[in-house]
Amino acid sequence: MQTPVMRLYAALSRLPLFKSYRSKIMLVAFLGTHVPLLTLLFWFLLSQNVASSEMIRVLLIALVATLVGTLATLMVLNALLRPILVSSRALRGFLKDRSKVALPTHFTDEAGTLMADTTVTLNRLRESMEQMENFDPQTGLPNRSLFVSRLQRTMDEASESDTFALVLVELSRLAEWNVTYGNRAVAEALKYAGSSLEKRMSDRGLVARMNESTFALQIPDFGSRREDALMAEDPGQMFSEPFRIPGGSESLHIESRTAVALFPGDGRSAEELMTNASAALHDTRNSAQSGARFYSREMQHRIEKRISLEQSMRKALRDGEFRVYLQPRLDLKRNEVLSAEALIRWVRPDGLVSPADFIPVAESNGFIHDLGRWILKDSFRILKSWIRVAPASQKDEVKISVNFSPHQFWGKMDWVLEELGNADLPGFRLEVEVTESVFLSPSDSLNENMSMFQKAGLSIALDDFGTGYSSLSYLRDFPVDRIKIDRSFIHALPEDGSGSAIVGSVIDLAGALNIATTAEGVETAEQLSFLRQHACDEIQGFFFARPMPEADFLEFVQVAG
Repeated sequence: MQTPVMRLYAALSRLPLFKSYRSKIMLVAFLGTHVPLLTLLFWFLLSQNVASSEMIRVLLIALVATLVGTLATLMVLNALLRPILVSSRALRGFLKDRSKVALPTHFTDEAGTLMADTTVTLNRLRESMEQMENFDPQTGLPNRSLFVSRLQRTMDEASESDTFALVLVELSRLAEWNVTYGNRAVAEALKYAGSSLEKRMSDRGLVARMNESTFALQIPDFGSRREDALMAEDPGQMFSEPFRIPGGSESLHIESRTAVALFPGDGRSAEELMTNASAALHDTRNSAQSGARFYSREMQHRIEKRISLEQSMRKALRDGEFRVYLQPRLDLKRNEVLSAEALIRWVRPDGLVSPADFIPVAESNGFIHDLGRWILKDSFRILKSWIRVAPASQKDEVKISVNFSPHQFWGKMDWVLEELGNADLPGFRLEVEVTESVFLSPSDSLNENMSMFQKAGLSIALDDFGTGYSSLSYLRDFPVDRIKIDRSFIHALPEDGSGSAIVGSVIDLAGALNIATTAEGVETAEQLSFLRQHACDEIQGFFFARPMPEADFLEFVQVAG
């Protein structure tokens, strides 16, 4: 486009008193009205042979009159120039601090379209500049600058209990691929890697591209899920699917190195955490290990423990290391043991493994389904032995209570009735214990399973009652036969006034709804006395009996009976 001619504008710009555009317009308007008018008037007075004194008076009057008129005209011009002036200020403000532009956009003349075009153009430019500054052009992921900024904000807003991991993933062999297959293949490989990491993370955390070959992941509660353990054990599985070179028939397997640093232990600032994670990543380049390199030994120990548990679970089930222990429950009305809770124990040659350690792992890797079925089958076997040795007055009443994980309710549970049938036991012999978390995500499968259990005569017990937020609604909406009052309400009885009031109210409420009650964690005679006085149906706890292996349990119930 040819540069337009601006001789007048350039000439006026050289005048020291007329630097602003407004002053130039005012000067031209003033001269354009006064010079022709006064010249014409002077010529007329001369042609009429008017006396010089009269001529001066007339010219002064005309000058004053035109000044007043010109002033009014200039005020209107100044107002009409406002669209140009505000557009100029908006542009200057954008160049100074990239502020967002919000000029009127509904006018349709030249000045109006100038404001509208200025608004749209500058705001689009602002978005484009932010995109270029904060996002990687090849993958569309946040770049290092934005990632570090968000990482620091997360740290600043974190509570004392919040933890997360910074995971660096470095792609290998990109330089080799660039020589062999060209820049385009490497660019497409980077896009594929970024997309794969985004899908793996889903909405859990943040993914960014840090440099030519490295990506960063911010993962809350790292180590709490099975995929975290897999990532730590074999980072290569993050890109398990081969990448096909565009326009060719070859497929490449993306290889990577991974390093992990943990907040807050490995860094209190984003840059410190990045530095430590980078140091760990550097070590992986000279290491023969296949898993991730941890800057934090604490995290590494936790992940290694999880991996060890996961790898040995199925073998432990085959080798008979899992055992069902039973904890008797005392019926306070009859003072007899009519039910017991089945509890899983893992007895390894090197000692016991806490259920708090292996149950979450079993839930996350799907082993809970195999383990749960084995627990149910073995519990039925022990129950049948209990029925054989029970006093005649109890044979038709004793039953066993088995805990079920929320994960087991995500699918059909007709296998429970199948195992009942295999054991030749009626439905009333089994009590299904569930926690409130089962009801947090209602589904068709949950409703179908609950209805199936109810029709088969199984009873439903709501475990840890009182520790959630909306337990009362579950009593209304689901077929609950028993509530187990959590031990946190029992341990301070009867001295704790508020705890006593809560427990008493829960027992009364359950009675009104025809729901049985079991108090968990009973450890003193005073607690037992309080629960008897308030007509609690059952107690369970160390005061009466601890969880015990099969032989000890069968001996206990014979003596107790």
